[in-house]
Parts: sequence; structure tokens; C-alpha cells
Amino acid sequence: MFVGLDDVLRRRVVVKRLASGSFPSAATRNRLIAEARILSRIDHPGVPRIYDYAEQNEHDVFAIEFTEGPRLRDALAEGLDFAEKVRIATAVASALVVVHRNGVVHGALSPDSVAISKKGEVKIVDFHSTSVHLDGARSDPRWRSPEEAAGAEPTRESDMYCFGLLLQEMFGARDHDLRVLTASLLREAPSDRFTAAAALRRLQRLAGRRARRFRAAAIALLAMLFAFGGTKYTIDLQNERKAALAAQADAEQRRAQANDLVGFIIADIRPKLLSVGKLEIMEATSNKAFAYFGSIGPDEISPAEAAVNVRAFVQFTETEMLKNDLPAAEQSIRQGIALADAVLRRHPEAVELLFTRGTAHALYAMALDRKGDIPQAFVHARAFAETSNEVARRDPGNTNYVWHQAAAYSLLGTLYDRTGDIDASLRNIEISIDRQRQLLAVEGNDVARAQFFKT
Repeated sequence: MFVGLDDVLRRRVVVKRLASGSFPSAATRNRLIAEARILSRIDHPGVPRIYDYAEQNEHDVFAIEFTEGPRLRDALAEGLDFAEKVRIATAVASALVVVHRNGVVHGALSPDSVAISKKGEVKIVDFHSTSVHLDGARSDPRWRSPEEAAGAEPTRESDMYCFGLLLQEMFGARDHDLRVLTASLLREAPSDRFTAAAALRRLQRLAGRRARRFRAAAIALLAMLFAFGGTKYTIDLQNERKAALAAQADAEQRRAQANDLVGFIIADIRPKLLSVGKLEIMEATSNKAFAYFGSIGPDEISPAEAAVNVRAFVQFTETEMLKNDLPAAEQSIRQGIALADAVLRRHPEAVELLFTRGTAHALYAMALDRKGDIPQAFVHARAFAETSNEVARRDPGNTNYVWHQAAAYSLLGTLYDRTGDIDASLRNIEISIDRQRQLLAVEGNDVARAQFFKT
């Protein structure tokens, strides 16, 4: 095993060089190459890419993506908060969904086979074809399923048992929902264990549960502040930022707090006030939040902050559309898209920001449709579809991304209907229906079913 430099693309790679005669059988070698071939086609942020394979001087040579950063075991030893553990576990489950769907079994999952890059990306390493364990057993006996301990070959079900051991190591037994999930993975009979897709859905709901509790607490606090002081709770975030420039750490903490506040305002408080016709209560806070984010250049703002800011522009645009002020709506949504584009140029890997930019393009298309500018509406509807396809490709386990993919094709179908191109309209609507039908087969609710029948 070597760490080398790709002279053409100027990137670091791991080079794995195996003598062809070192395999116990031709079948073992063929299996290794077949797995490498499959992994080379998988484009998922949690799976190391195999860039190249060649036979040279009776050696099998692989060029593999280089991941620099600690293993999960080391990160756990240093200490991780609950939210970060859930993020890591969700990323591992998402990667397992994709590799299992492609017929690949990891066979040695443990805290040592989960790497966390310097950018925070979570990757499952040490697949058979990418393993650095060239001699002896690939996995510690403590990290094997019952059937593997009995001498059987590892399977997808074995991977899920090891994933249960991984969750147990990460979270212990303090959280009820995680105890239930772990127990479902550590069942003796392989057929009784949760699949990777089922585990992923549980982890995504768990992340949403904690966010809902936090939002509920924030809503209760804001309700008290509204009752006792109207908009007294609003603060001059611009002045806070200027005061914090003297201490970078303090500035980052305050910006994170501002980001959280704006996130709660646009995601929770605004819809509730809108439903009772009281949006003016939060107008002062919204203006200060916009002024604060407007004072931060795109070079300073993080992808997470940019995503919140773009969602704020989307919400503001919706409000202007409700007031039928289309010029103000267009100006707002253009600002949101421009901000997203600027930050994505620096952080092209920011999937959530890319997703949020897609929703902005969708709203802009609808505003232009209402205005009667169908050609420009098509431009942004197609941008929405392209973005939805990209985020769904990057994270196929995220059903929210796939729902938006369906919505993008539905929007295109509507616009083609406007122009009288019924064939094109039907093609896009049928794609939307197909996506929704697939999702409903996995996880359906009444709102999703209603949208499906509407489409």
C-alpha cells in the first residue's frame, strides 16, 4: 500500500498493489476485482472511489481515493456530542443502503472502518477491495455477526449486525429510540434484522425528533417573549457582529446563535403567524436578520448559514407573492440564488445548500409563471430539475430529495401544459408519478398520498 500523487489530476491517491499469485484461488481474485469494479461505479460521498485498476507485471494495481482524517474510534475517544454521533451514524447507514443495493458486502464494519475527513465527510473504508489489511483476518472477532463467528461468509445481514454493534459503541443505552433500533439490528436470526434502508429512516426520524424538541422549546420561549414584550426580543445583530470582531471565537458563536434564531423564525414562527394573519409581529426581527446576513460577504458565510439565509429569502419571496408584489418577490429570490451560487462555488460539496438553491429556482419559476414570462420560468424550472436530480444522485437514501425531484418534473409538466406541448407535459408528469409511486411504496403518509393523486 502506498500514498501517491496522480500526476495528471494532481490529487493524492492510495495505491494498492497485489501480486496475482498471492490469492488463494482464482475465484478470490475475481471476486476482489468484481467488487472493485462495482465500487468504481458508485458515486456516494460515504464510499471511497476506486479511480483506476490495471494489471502490471503480474500485479493487480488499484488507485483508490485518499481519505485523510481520524477513524471513528479515535473521534469517540476525543468526544462527540449526540447530534454529531447521529450525523455520523446516518451517513454510515446511507452508504450501506447504496453498497447493499449494488450487491456489495463490507464484511468488516467497525469503528476502525469509518473514517472522518478533515472536512467532516464520513466514509466507510476497508471494503475487501480497498482494505489495508492485506494479511490475516480483516475484522476483529468482537465485531463479527453470529453467523460469521460460526464460519459463514459475511452478508448484508452480517453488515447490519455489525452496524448494530457500532451504534451500541457510539450511543450506549441512554436513548430509548436508539436502544430499540440497536436491538432490531442485533437479532440472532439474520432475516429478522433491519435493512440498511429501514435503519436509515429510523436515524433520520431520530434527528428530526431532537430538532422538533428544540424548536418546540424555542417556540415556547418566543411565545412568552411576544406576550411580555412584543418584539422586545429582537436584537441588533449587525452591532453584535461588529462588537464580536475583536474575538473571532465569540463572533463565530454569536453567528451560530443568529443562524439558529433565523432558522426557527422562518421554519416555525413565520408559518404559525402567517396562519393567523400576524406576520407584522416578526417584521422587525426579519429585517434585522436580513441586514445581519447582508453584512456578511459570501467569502465569510458557511454553507449551513447560507442555506438558512437562502431559505429566508424564499420565505420572504412567498410573502411578497401573497401580497401580489411580484417585483419585490423577484428581487428577493434573485438575491437568494446569487448567494447560494457564490457559496457553492467555494463549497460544491454542500448538498443541503444545493438543495435549498433548487427550491429557490422552483419558487422563481412559479413567480415568473404567474407573471406570464413562460420562457424564463422554464429556465428556472429546469434548474430546479437539474439540482433535484443532482442531490438525489448524491444522497439517494434521502427521501426528501427524491420528493423534490418528483415536484420538479411536475412543475415542468405544468409549464409545458401552459405552452400546449401536451406530449412533453405528459412525459414529465409521468416521471413525477413514477418517482412518487416508488417513494410511497417505501414510506407513505396521507399528505404524500394526496399529492400523488393530485399529480
